[in-house]
Amino acid sequence: MTNETNKQIYDKFIEWLALSDEEKINGGFPLTQKEFAIRHGKTEATLSIWKQRAASGELEYGTGFQLDDGETVDKALLSACKTGNAQALRIYYQITNRLVDKKEETHRFELTPDERINIAIQLRDAIIGEFRDTGNCPICGFTKAICDRIRVGTEPEQSEDREVGTVAVPIRSD
Repeated sequence: MTNETNKQIYDKFIEWLALSDEEKINGGFPLTQKEFAIRHGKTEATLSIWKQRAASGELEYGTGFQLDDGETVDKALLSACKTGNAQALRIYYQITNRLVDKKEETHRFELTPDERINIAIQLRDAIIGEFRDTGNCPICGFTKAICDRIRVGTEPEQSEDREVGTVAVPIRSD
């Protein structure tokens, strides 16, 4: 691996592409693209991209995409947007001032133990009422005959923060 710039490595790669196998052997150059990548600290994928650019006539590093060429950048951005590139779409909407950042709000409801108990009682009463009206358990969907064989009891549970709660535990009544 060397301390060469991308431009220097790109230039060497373009020259290397033009060499025959014999010239590579006699000159001590890497024989394969993989060996070239390893020697210069690049990936094969990068060299493949560079090879495509060279085949299309781009013999100078970076000439195909100059950031100071606004028209080229805009065309590339629109092209990326057309392919569904999410990052390109975000950039496009940012530069056209049409991006509205979503504001997230989190609400935390602190309930007292009495409020929790009242909510649990209301829920229990609603479940019992629905069970009575339909004949089917609103939680499991079983009929009353099946649910009569299984009762739900509660057991105290102590959590790490010393709060005591209850856990529903199925109890067979066979």
